[in-house]
Amino acid sequence: MTASEMIKKYRLTLAKRNGEDAIRVGKKVSKATIEEIRKAKPEIIAELKRREAEKKAAYEARQAKINAIEGLKELQRAIAAEEAYREALNDMMEDEYNDGARPPKKPEISVKELKGKYPRAAAYLKAESWSMASNYIKAGAGQKAKERIINGEDYRQVIAEMEKEWLDYCKERMWD
Repeated sequence: MTASEMIKKYRLTLAKRNGEDAIRVGKKVSKATIEEIRKAKPEIIAELKRREAEKKAAYEARQAKINAIEGLKELQRAIAAEEAYREALNDMMEDEYNDGARPPKKPEISVKELKGKYPRAAAYLKAESWSMASNYIKAGAGQKAKERIINGEDYRQVIAEMEKEWLDYCKERMWD
């Protein structure tokens, strides 16, 4: 049996024991199987490390694409600043002992302006928001749109198709 077959069959994962690489078996196996795994330990560990490195490289490549979306970080910071401002203003208004203290400073950069300046970043954030919806159809449409925007497709078309998918679903189930 190959290392890949053993990994799949016995649900093997990489672990550390006393600072050294070890193998964790994901299901109950016989002593003979344990011995078979021990004999193939170097190949199994090498395969598990290769898979781990492959996953890490894919994650980093995807993250690099997200980071390459122009204005995304700036837009996220502006949204966070507006939310913090709203929360501070609300806290001030709710404080019954507030005797006219100065209100919090309003953020200088407007989210609306940044969305106009960075429409692809705004489309990504909209798709990301939809991907977290409680309705699985809407969340799925958002997730697909988010991935398409990450991979460089035209954000206008992607958002239009995402919204159409949701609208079609709603129309189809309007009388349910």
